[in-house]
Amino acid sequence: AFCAPCRSTRQVLAGVAAVVPGVCHVEVDAESQLALVRRLGVRRTPTVLIVDASGREVRRASGAPPTRQAVFATLAEILPTEGTNQANSDSSEPSSTG
Repeated sequence: AFCAPCRSTRQVLAGVAAVVPGVCHVEVDAESQLALVRRLGVRRTPTVLIVDASGREVRRASGAPPTRQAVFATLAEILPTEGTNQANSDSSEPSSTG
């Protein structure tokens, strides 16, 4: 029962996590996890948080679903380049049409 932008975001993030080592996609149902949503300061959906291994938030985006290319570009700034460059060249994953 997620909204269309949330479903699109889920598809993009799951696809990226499947091909980038060390990246995992964790989804939170805003309706059933309202206390967590408030604690994280989520004001609208979809909201994407990129959290490093220590649990520190390093990036946040909300509103429109991200494109696969935008996620790879963001990860390339944060992760070692060999993982994201290899995954970014993998064209077997369908792209999001928005």
